[in-house]
Amino acid sequence: MNGYLLIDKQSGVTSFDVVQMVRRAFNVKKVGHCGTLDPLATGLLIVFVGEGTKLLEYFVGLDKEYLVKGKFGYVSDSYDADGEVIKFEGVAKNNISKDEIVSVIDDNFVGSISQVPPKYSALKVDGKRAYALARAGEDVNLKAREVKIDKFEFTEMSWPYASFRIKCGSGTYVRSLVHDLGLQIGVGAYVCELRRTMIDGFSVDDAAASSDLNKINKKLNTLESLVDFFETLKLSPSDYEVLCNGGFVNGKSIDSTRPILAFFEDKIVGVLENAPINGFIKFAKKFN
Repeated sequence: MNGYLLIDKQSGVTSFDVVQMVRRAFNVKKVGHCGTLDPLATGLLIVFVGEGTKLLEYFVGLDKEYLVKGKFGYVSDSYDADGEVIKFEGVAKNNISKDEIVSVIDDNFVGSISQVPPKYSALKVDGKRAYALARAGEDVNLKAREVKIDKFEFTEMSWPYASFRIKCGSGTYVRSLVHDLGLQIGVGAYVCELRRTMIDGFSVDDAAASSDLNKINKKLNTLESLVDFFETLKLSPSDYEVLCNGGFVNGKSIDSTRPILAFFEDKIVGVLENAPINGFIKFAKKFN
């Protein structure tokens, strides 16, 4: 049982809940996802099953696209509606125009920016999850880091709510973007709705709802269908035997920024990489 699923996570469940659900649906232990969604959030999760979990590392760094709705005039300690929400102190304005918001976004939140993740996040501090420390009442000091924002597009406003479409690089916290935007404008803001619509070329439109187990059972995609995402190389019987025994194959050095899927007899048998010896290749990941 090897492959991957596109799942539309519902609000109120965790990404790990979805993994457990897939384990039960397919009666398989090896299941993993790339790109955690907060319990509040909905949208696209790519979930790998069986030998497909060996491909997870090649998907965690992909660009993502979100639809987000923020409420202004308030702040949340988690930066979203699941946290403690309070009215923002010292609000200078009761209403902000679209042009004002767009101007602040264009000047501060597009391109390469510095961002401090929320304290209620799964990042580790001294070996412990930040959210666990925060819930225990401990001070959580997370360092700012650079993230990439390709698009921060205003889509709709009905004050005090405003909606946006955001395309960003891996590691970006949309909650922090909305929180920081609210502070920059001077009225505060938090996320009340968040939906992931795209992960690179994968769309939530092709996903099965996490609440529909029957549909998920029919939605397992083969690993061979990933040929558009990876480079591919067909192996001869002799090359395959050498590689399976931990050896190197010469004359096929890899010149690609994308991972190389190795095919043998029309099946994916692993991921290739350049060997320490120039001009040779070896298995980076070998499928059973």
